Amino acid sequence: MNNEERKIFWDTLNNLDGIDKENDFIKIKTSIHYPEELCKFKKVNDYSLLGLQTNQLYIPSTIQYDDPFDTYLYFDHKALKDKINSHFINKTEPIFNIFCDNYNISATAENRQQAYYNIDQNIELVLQEIINSSKQIRSIIQRTAKSISFTEDFKNETLWLKYADSHKGFCLVYDLTEQDNIKNSIFPIYYASTPYDATDSAINFLLKILYYHIKFTLNINSADINSELANLDSKLTYFKYKISLIKKECHHYDQEWRYLPSNPNEEYLEWQPSKIILGLRTPKHHIELIKNSAKIAGIQNIYQVYINLQDELDILPVNF
Repeated sequence: MNNEERKIFWDTLNNLDGIDKENDFIKIKTSIHYPEELCKFKKVNDYSLLGLQTNQLYIPSTIQYDDPFDTYLYFDHKALKDKINSHFINKTEPIFNIFCDNYNISATAENRQQAYYNIDQNIELVLQEIINSSKQIRSIIQRTAKSISFTEDFKNETLWLKYADSHKGFCLVYDLTEQDNIKNSIFPIYYASTPYDATDSAINFLLKILYYHIKFTLNINSADINSELANLDSKLTYFKYKISLIKKECHHYDQEWRYLPSNPNEEYLEWQPSKIILGLRTPKHHIELIKNSAKIAGIQNIYQVYINLQDELDILPVNF
């Protein structure tokens, strides 16, 4: 996909409201033009060889990536504080009344005023703590957002240099034509000069934390609070996609695609490569290690990069 096609995907994603997820899924898939194959470049080390032998790819959190702005939240701190404060104007008293009903505190009880003060102060303290620590939301998201990066083309010279030890590593190639279960979790990266403004999403994220505190810590439950949480969940449906699938234009050479796990506890993706491509300068003893690992994994198609007569990277089959 070129970046114009990637923008169509990005615009489609940003127009979803999360209410009709089945229809949203159709819109998203219609906007994506998948390649037949995806590639993953690797250095040769114990970790990459073990992953090759077991047909597993580790799913890191984005804080482990080399780009500090990966899955980075850009938001307006002042707008965030103002909107959260304004959201709770005139809401403390209704929350307090629910609390009194839950615990049978009568309207004439002497401790009712003190109870109101305690509820008001509790919510205010948590509210201020959330607002004051809003900067930490970036590291929270980067620690919890997980993904695997792929690219479209094994001929990508920049990625051979960057991720495959200057052509001394190898490239795993994955067939997308018969992997709908995995394909449904893979999306293109959109490259933009202007970052995604996550202010509204950050506000909804922090409001959700506060409402959970009200519901579970203060044990205040009501249809209104449950409705607020459901509304916030709907607004946050595609939050992780929006912050994970946009990068600065300077990274456009990556031609990146990402696997985003539906289960946040998923540690590894099990996916057997359709073929392995050895680097132009992969040492012979490393080639033997890769071939032996491929044999253990049941991978039969191995190729090696060479420079063809058109002075371009190309591949030839390698015999076991």
